[in-house]
Amino acid sequence: MANLSLFELSEDENVSGISFITDAENYTAGVDIAIDIDKEIDEKQKELKHQQGFVTSIEKKLENEKFVSGAPAEVIDREKKKLNDGKDRIQLLINESGKLEAMKYMFQNR
Repeated sequence: MANLSLFELSEDENVSGISFITDAENYTAGVDIAIDIDKEIDEKQKELKHQQGFVTSIEKKLENEKFVSGAPAEVIDREKKKLNDGKDRIQLLINESGKLEAMKYMFQNR
C-alpha cells in the first residue's frame, strides 16, 4: 500500500525508484525516502557480527573430527552449504555497509 502525492507520466528511462513490469511494459515509481543512515549502518554491523559468529560456529563444527567422522554425508553437505551461505551473507553485509558509509560521507560533505 502507498499513498501517492504526485502521479506523472515520463519517457525518461533514467528515473530511479522501484521498477515493475506488466506484460511488455516497464514502469518505475519514483521514490523519495528518508533513512537514518547511522541506524542502518548499526543494524548492518550487528547482522555482520551475528553472521561472523554463525560462520565461526559452523567452521568449528566442520573442524571437529568426531563430528565429521560420525555424521552422514548429507549432514556434512548441509553444514558446508550453511557455511558457504553464511560467507556469502557476510560479503553482502560488508558491501552494504560500505555503500551506506559512502552515502554517509557523501551527505556529510555536501
